[in-house]
Amino acid sequence: MRWAGAVVSAWYGWVGASATVGLVGFGQSMNWWESPGKRFYIVLLIVGFVISEFGAWRKQYRVAEEAKAKVYDGRPIIVLEVNAQPSIAKLDGPPESKYDAPEFGLHNCGQRTARFVTIKPFESTLGNYHIRFQTVVSLEPGQHRYINFAVDDSPTETDKGELAWRFLHDNPDGSVFVWYDTTIDFRDAGESAMQDTVRLAFEIASSHLYPTAVPYTQRPPQKPEKLKLPRSSWLGRRFG
Repeated sequence: MRWAGAVVSAWYGWVGASATVGLVGFGQSMNWWESPGKRFYIVLLIVGFVISEFGAWRKQYRVAEEAKAKVYDGRPIIVLEVNAQPSIAKLDGPPESKYDAPEFGLHNCGQRTARFVTIKPFESTLGNYHIRFQTVVSLEPGQHRYINFAVDDSPTETDKGELAWRFLHDNPDGSVFVWYDTTIDFRDAGESAMQDTVRLAFEIASSHLYPTAVPYTQRPPQKPEKLKLPRSSWLGRRFG
């Protein structure tokens, strides 16, 4: 039905256009006919239908291409990865080596290089600890990169493991599953500022930490873009 409507709309615009009127008037001025006959209108209808089909196809093709471009234009897509799990498995070792800190990485799944990749700090559930990551200057397409972190400016690797464990267990009593949301800011080509939303989830019973997607219903709303009208138009002069 959409295709038929597009064809009819294009055909109506073409047949009723000034070009058709001009063609009929030109034929009369050249004495080709005094009044167009039945054959002329039949030919006009057929030609108009063919041109309208092409116009409808071109319009829908252009709309599809524009929609495809809006879905993804090759920009960097930054994914936070967990490469090693937090652990307290070293129960037989000395106290200073009891904890294993998690290891994190970044992966650029896009088709362009991301620059100045900055992860905003994660805050623990009760707000007593924060995880801060280093800034990555450049992340090429397809590249995986280890990223260092600190928990509240932990001075040593040993302290980082224990503080990371405290971060993950800074939860209300009875919690079985928690998650942490933040954003990754970076620069795309042409210095365009971009942002991705990331989530870390933690299963307390199994001590399993992993990244997961943030549901769209839980993402912060995007600010609507203001419509910019050209100053040369009447609306632009009135409301611009």
